[in-house]
Amino acid sequence: MIKGAAVAGAAAWTAPVIIDSLTSPAAAASACVKYFAKYGVRGASPCNCPGNGPGYVVTGGGTNTVNSGITFPVSGDKWGGACSGGPSGCGLVSGSVNKIASVSGVDGNGYRKVTLVAGCRFSSTSTSDWQIGGRYGTADPGDRYIQVQGNTSTSGYGYITNEGNTAWVLDLYPTDSTRGLQYFYLQFCCTS
Repeated sequence: MIKGAAVAGAAAWTAPVIIDSLTSPAAAASACVKYFAKYGVRGASPCNCPGNGPGYVVTGGGTNTVNSGITFPVSGDKWGGACSGGPSGCGLVSGSVNKIASVSGVDGNGYRKVTLVAGCRFSSTSTSDWQIGGRYGTADPGDRYIQVQGNTSTSGYGYITNEGNTAWVLDLYPTDSTRGLQYFYLQFCCTS
């Protein structure tokens, strides 16, 4: 009789049904389709791959460290800038949609504020090793850089709102005010 009940119980069991899917709002908010964008402030064309060279790396807590070889890896990212199709030769994947909502003028503290469109965010955990950068010089294209890596402190040479859609970068190079911001670079996440 016990053996018969066990067989009857086994026949009555059914596999669980998954009701929720990965398209839920919570899953969508954590999705990260990586984008790269370049924006011209004083420089001519924002439709090029990022440059590289000496400057400052800004990390969490607003710590600024001199670095002689700053790079901005973007291979595998989609293009999120204003020019159609994006630059070639950077290793970008297909897909091109302008994701920059606005760029402000210089505020009272010497920063330019960048705002991304809804559904996009700066993330120190989901992107590779940088979120925002500046290229500075006395003329286009510039020869000094600032790279921001997850800094959410409002001190330093640039900062982001982690998991938010705003970031700030200095308008003038910190040790040489004759070098203005020619371009800034962005790496960020979007839900699609």
